[in-house]
Amino acid sequence: MNRLSTVSCISRIFDCLKGKEMSQKLEASAFPDYAPLTKAGPEYGKINRVNPFSGYTLRNFFSEEFREGLESKLSREPSNQDQYKRALLRVAEGFINGEEEVLMKVSPLVTGINPIHPFLEPSGAIRVQVPLPSNMEQLYILTDQILGNKTANSPNNDMYKLTPKGLADPDFPAPWLQAGNEKLYLKGSAPYNRGLMIWDDPSGYAGVNTKHRFPNLTLLLLSIVFQQTDVDAYGARGRYGDATLKRLLDGHGIQCSDEIPPHRIIALISFDSDSGMPKGYITAATYETEVPSTKGGTEMAKVIFNHYAFVPKSSDVPVGPKSMKMTEAMYVYMLAYITSYVTELPLKDHLLVAHSDKSPALKAVCKSFHYYPGNKMKYKMVADGAYNAITPIASREGGLKEDAEVAEFPHIQFYDQSTVPRDDPGEEVPVPADRFYTPVYMDFCRIVKKKNPGAIIPEHLVNGKIESKHIPKLREIAKKYGYSDESPLLIWMQSTGSYEFQEVQLGASLIDEELRVAPNFPINDRANFSCINTDKLTPKPNLEGQSLAAFQKDIQLFLIQVAKDGNTGNIDYGSIPRLTDFAYMVTYQIPTGYSSPMDWGVAMAVQHMALSFAWLQNNKINFLGPIVSKAHQKILKKDIVFLGTTAAGILIMSYGLVGALKTLSSPRSNL
Repeated sequence: MNRLSTVSCISRIFDCLKGKEMSQKLEASAFPDYAPLTKAGPEYGKINRVNPFSGYTLRNFFSEEFREGLESKLSREPSNQDQYKRALLRVAEGFINGEEEVLMKVSPLVTGINPIHPFLEPSGAIRVQVPLPSNMEQLYILTDQILGNKTANSPNNDMYKLTPKGLADPDFPAPWLQAGNEKLYLKGSAPYNRGLMIWDDPSGYAGVNTKHRFPNLTLLLLSIVFQQTDVDAYGARGRYGDATLKRLLDGHGIQCSDEIPPHRIIALISFDSDSGMPKGYITAATYETEVPSTKGGTEMAKVIFNHYAFVPKSSDVPVGPKSMKMTEAMYVYMLAYITSYVTELPLKDHLLVAHSDKSPALKAVCKSFHYYPGNKMKYKMVADGAYNAITPIASREGGLKEDAEVAEFPHIQFYDQSTVPRDDPGEEVPVPADRFYTPVYMDFCRIVKKKNPGAIIPEHLVNGKIESKHIPKLREIAKKYGYSDESPLLIWMQSTGSYEFQEVQLGASLIDEELRVAPNFPINDRANFSCINTDKLTPKPNLEGQSLAAFQKDIQLFLIQVAKDGNTGNIDYGSIPRLTDFAYMVTYQIPTGYSSPMDWGVAMAVQHMALSFAWLQNNKINFLGPIVSKAHQKILKKDIVFLGTTAAGILIMSYGLVGALKTLSSPRSNL
């Protein structure tokens, strides 16, 4: 999705940066401009090789106190925090000096510069070249330098600045609840007490959070989390398009204006409730839209637009008497908050839509949620409305938007273009053995043939195979480990057992007799090199001080490249981009009723949330805006203890929280 060139926000953004005072009371139709908005620019090394940081000094990167503190400690043994500061300094020096190994680290640098700080991409995300913080102390060091208004850059106008206590600071403007003990976060990480925090309109764009708005902090923190999640899932940090990042603030991307009011964005943040370090998040937008009525004409429907979930591997969360996977639990609490405190309607009265380019998320939606054929026209209108909300007008004409015809996954309404840059670690190349991509690839073939009748496209989705162009690289790897040529490696890679995965105890081969990479090889996971088994490799590689893991990694990266080069879904076919570039708009409804675990989960989450807010977080409810505060006051007037009972849960499932409270107030109620 390209940026809308006629966005009217830009001039007002610069007014804001010059010190324009924000109105505390916003008109419903007014769209406030706040966070800086600049163009990403071309990637360094592709169109140009001009260093965008030429003329910058360390004053643009760090405060005087930061620089002097490092200089005074040069002769001492550095602490972990000093090591992190030195790593930041090293990147800054590499940027200033135009060192290509720094500018091109992880992935090519985008040349547009954020006016607040050069460590930020124009979108507001942390640059992938900047070291990620691993603890709260390092996170505070980073945010203090980037957003603390201590450098020679444009000011950060956030109304809240992060403190050393992070999200655990009692003054952080958002309520939260306990969510059990986290035992599995990342390998080597210690268990911690986990909190779930509600960010309702953190940018203030929807007019809810106007007194403590922090859009720049939002983008910085969430980008750190999604890059850490990418490392955990793919073994490398990924970049996302500017429009995608801006959707974290306003639900629309970058086209909001007075004429196109923003959606209300809500984020659930998982964090260490002791240290304050954010760990994962899920975001959604909620709004009303017009849909066909079953009685004829149209009616207004409540829509929940699920945007993103970035949650590294985590332990389960207790939800009532059972436990749920972390991502599922966060989704349940998101639904609980929206239905109880925003729309004030039961779960069954909502239509849901999601947009993703990741098959695990899409498979989860299609497996767990309902598609009712009778609501087909409603789903289509909701999906089209969501597309129009997030796609700049300039990109709609001539852009990719093709209706989907996948019987196995009727939830998919259409395909459009992903914003993940080409060859980025975060892009998902179709895996031939993935049950999602088998029928989707067939539909992809249909679209290619329809748009380009003369196009030749293979009938089946397969990975690439080793060709003559790949041999020099394989020979280089062979000689690195003591072989005279690549022959022993080719023989070994074709042997049964060279590739191990959970489903097949005896193993399989990395490549077949045609030298084609195995259909279920983890081509999107750079961290999964342990599946490569060298037991049958003879002679053994000469490691010379290197680890076996280094050899496995070299083979893995080689095979990933081979697989991607010839993957039939990773090839352009005329005017139709690669299937890799496809994103999917899906619509669905949550199964409800006593037999629905999701409905029970939402009801229990509502109970937990209402009780937590009433007993522990009452002083923070006002941060969520007048509508939520009013709903909270209704709860406080009722029997709080009763809210924790099974009977209350049944009422919430049937009527929603507000409806349940009304039922309790009825003179005819005997509960």
